[in-house]
Amino acid sequence: MRFYTKDWYLLMQRQDYISCAAEISDKDYSEKEIRGFYRERLAEEIAQDRREYDTPPCFPDLSQQLQPEHWNPEDWLVFPDGENQPPRHPATPEEVAAQWERERRAAEEAFAHRPPFDPAETVKWFRTLYRAKLRNAEERYPAWVCSAVDRRLLALELLPESVYQRLKSEEAENRKAFQAIEQAAQAELGRQQIPASIANAFCFHDSSLLSLQKRGRDYAMVLRKDGGWYGDDITPYIRVIFRDAALVEREKGLTPRTVPDADGALSSNCTFLYHELYSNPDGYEVHMLFATARRRSLAYCTVRCRDIMIQDNIVLPNGTR
Repeated sequence: MRFYTKDWYLLMQRQDYISCAAEISDKDYSEKEIRGFYRERLAEEIAQDRREYDTPPCFPDLSQQLQPEHWNPEDWLVFPDGENQPPRHPATPEEVAAQWERERRAAEEAFAHRPPFDPAETVKWFRTLYRAKLRNAEERYPAWVCSAVDRRLLALELLPESVYQRLKSEEAENRKAFQAIEQAAQAELGRQQIPASIANAFCFHDSSLLSLQKRGRDYAMVLRKDGGWYGDDITPYIRVIFRDAALVEREKGLTPRTVPDADGALSSNCTFLYHELYSNPDGYEVHMLFATARRRSLAYCTVRCRDIMIQDNIVLPNGTR
């Protein structure tokens, strides 16, 4: 990768240190004070969840959108009664209005007969998230913060004033550096002679890498790219074939191990993140960045090829859908 490197990826994660944090005074806090902060934060969460629980359901008025001059059935989905019935586009605005009214009445009925608010679930999740933040402080903050601030305060999103202000400055610097890389990348990648059929289809962010194998003179990459509604003849799988290819780089850890989800579809321990497409006299050079399960690391893969072919909605050899 020339622009969307591992350093660039980390820079992207380091632009939001203080959005959920509160400033506290610079001092050494006692055990009693930290326990008090925990109780205060928990009380705030309980109060917020209680407000949301006691807020009546809100259903906007759809009359304007359903007027003839605005009506387009492709903008709507209705859910037929009965199990295993796929959603469909409505034939008339009246179908949408009828479904909306049924949902409104059901929501209002459920709200009117809801049991008293129970904070037990809030307490449980607050404790779970707190413990996770304790474990993962190094992933959230720079090393100097973890050395300077009690991890329990970090887990509660409480930052001493001097730390808060320094992080605020670092955020601004990181955003500036990130934007400079983005501008340079867009300028360079925008100059490449990539056919629209390839450039528009090569969009696999957050897809699972199922395999990357040599096939004769080609390399074939199979991905699971989920999203949207799938009919009987559509699968979430895509095959990218790099014609007359050479694998220039494949870093350690980029070894997908597939597992079936609850729905039977395959996913893996390797996730496609970002790519760069370059043209050259012999074809293309494709730079890819993946996240792997190996110590939550990042890995590069670079392929040079004569051509790129993308096959959508493929069926895997074992029939997995």
